[in-house]
Amino acid sequence: MSQVTISPAQPKPNPYWRGEVTPNLYQKPDIITSTAHTTCWRGVVSPSVCTSGAKVCW
Repeated sequence: MSQVTISPAQPKPNPYWRGEVTPNLYQKPDIITSTAHTTCWRGVVSPSVCTSGAKVCW
């Protein structure tokens, strides 16, 4: 079995109350670690909504 590697991947927001997340709604900075990329934006109901992305290769 080969080695598994995990690396950050920028996620695309999936808003549930808006049709899209416009650039002025993003909250900076993004949180990027060795295994995940987290992006947050101002929500309609919640003050902040976040999503994370990662890429897994083996």
